[in-house]
Amino acid sequence: MRFRLERQIAVEFQIPTESEEISSSETMSDVTHRDVIRCFVDIDLTAQFVDMDEKPVDGVIASATYRASFGFNDDVQASEVTLAAESEPYQYLFVAQAFPLAAQHFKGQLASMGMNSKEMPLGIM
Repeated sequence: MRFRLERQIAVEFQIPTESEEISSSETMSDVTHRDVIRCFVDIDLTAQFVDMDEKPVDGVIASATYRASFGFNDDVQASEVTLAAESEPYQYLFVAQAFPLAAQHFKGQLASMGMNSKEMPLGIM
């Protein structure tokens, strides 16, 4: 069975502020990780299965969501990241690292269910 792959990608930067209060449920590890500038890449993949005529097969859909997290070094300034985060080429650097891993995992999951995933691209399409 063949499939048509759809994807949605979102990039989010998390920049800590001085005014954030520590919640009583947070551990010291949570606080340490919260103080680091982070980038999250969310990838949603959906495979709509199709027949030989490329018509969708009703009720046969596989989907998965992946999240990659990148932490910046402590010496990186929030002002540098804020300015760069607006740039699509800068966001692409993070997506280019996260997407192949998500696609490879999704491809393996489809193959383990007996689906032919040979034609699925591993790069950003």
